Amino acid sequence: MAARLSIPQVLNTAQKVINTWNENPGLTIGNAALDNQITVIMMDTLVSEIQADDDEIEKLRTRLTGLVDARDTKVGTLSGYNTRVKSGVRSNFGPDSKQYKQVGGTPTSERKTPVRKPKPV
Repeated sequence: MAARLSIPQVLNTAQKVINTWNENPGLTIGNAALDNQITVIMMDTLVSEIQADDDEIEKLRTRLTGLVDARDTKVGTLSGYNTRVKSGVRSNFGPDSKQYKQVGGTPTSERKTPVRKPKPV
């Protein structure tokens, strides 16, 4: 897999190329007959498109961060509700009831009895 390119570095280099090319308008790269010619206009357009895409990505990242934070806050609240409801079901129906098991609790009869570890000799 190729190394990940640094976008700011590529854009900075491209701007240097464009500035130099504008000072030397006679420079041609590629062959027009083979349809592989690069022009300063093509490069300038591509730089503008990349910068616009980068700005849009940054806006979306900011929005995504806000949505993730809001979701995480709601998940924390819901987790607290789960705990409270489980405790309520346990207190109303008992720690060994089928209702307590249905809400995700472990009934007393299904708990393992603790076993002491032997002391090392």
